[in-house]
Amino acid sequence: MSTDLTARPWPVPAGAGPGRVLGLSTPHLRTTADADAAAARLAAVPGVPAGTLVATSWVVGPPRHLALVVLAPDGTSLPDALVAELLAASGAAGPDDAVAARAAAGDADRVVVLPGAEHLVGVLDVGELLRRSAVDAVVGLGGLVVPDDAVVDTRGHVRPRLAGGRLLLDVQPARDGRWVPFESPVHRACCSAH
Repeated sequence: MSTDLTARPWPVPAGAGPGRVLGLSTPHLRTTADADAAAARLAAVPGVPAGTLVATSWVVGPPRHLALVVLAPDGTSLPDALVAELLAASGAAGPDDAVAARAAAGDADRVVVLPGAEHLVGVLDVGELLRRSAVDAVVGLGGLVVPDDAVVDTRGHVRPRLAGGRLLLDVQPARDGRWVPFESPVHRACCSAH
């Protein structure tokens, strides 16, 4: 695979047609680590089109959990037989139409599987990070401006969000003028008392 993904099948158009987006009800997924493992299993299912995104979205519940969403790129689809395989691989209770609708409109909380993710290891400048992956923009938390020549230490863990059909990587300042992705590679329970 080329590391230059200028011919991206994204952004996801608003109202992406049925057959391209599958939401999965997965109430057994309570942590991001569990959801990441499930997303990797989905991406490995034979027949999943190249360039497919696999994302997670929080569902308030009950119970509070992470749902999975599979987004096939333009010009491809998720045939019924593949949907059945994805349901089985995820351990899903069934489809989740609300999560699918949100993703079809171009929004998902965490994209775990994305084209070029395997090339986002170590320290990269913003331009290189964008050239190597399907990430559309690097965004500083709190409105901080991230210069094009800024250096991002990916820590081998990049989880952009899908917002308005664009993959946005949220970063925060770190030591030595570098930036790091907001989501840490060390999975910690957050806001569990809420």
